[in-house]
Amino acid sequence: MAVPARRRSDFYEVLGVAPHATDDEIKRAYRKLAIDLHPDRNPDAEERFKQITLAWQTLSTPAKRRAYDDERLASLANPWKGPPRKAPGADLRYRLDVGFDNAIKGTTVSLDVRRKWMCPECAGTGARGGAALSETPKCRECKGKGRLTDSRGKVSACARCHGRGFEPIESCDACEGGGVVEQI
Repeated sequence: MAVPARRRSDFYEVLGVAPHATDDEIKRAYRKLAIDLHPDRNPDAEERFKQITLAWQTLSTPAKRRAYDDERLASLANPWKGPPRKAPGADLRYRLDVGFDNAIKGTTVSLDVRRKWMCPECAGTGARGGAALSETPKCRECKGKGRLTDSRGKVSACARCHGRGFEPIESCDACEGGGVVEQI
């Protein structure tokens, strides 16, 4: 069963429960929030009510919850894997002013689009000369996990190592240690 592709945040965080919460704990959390955030009682919280309802619909169905948990764990384990991919170029936007005549008759315009690619100098490692991963020390900030958890339990990519879990001894000059470069 497919998990909704468009998620704004972690469903467990939305309901205020732990990922290992029982079905009853999830049900109680949803009911409490639903009473507080229902649009009839709190018209300003309509968007939040929609979020908790989507979280409840996903986590209350065993098959949907398993699929959601699998996707969630995979995205936490692999910092390079993000949300489901869109078609190439679907997220590229460019503002172009077109005159009235060209809009009516049609025209062709060439654009140079800058995209991020894996750095060819370091093969995406961020280390000078593309040093092997085993030769680089673990990141001091995230202890090699590539992710950090804040005091509220929100997980994000480590800013120091760019989510890779290691810090190169010497940073690549071409990408400045980021592992990606912009190219046309």
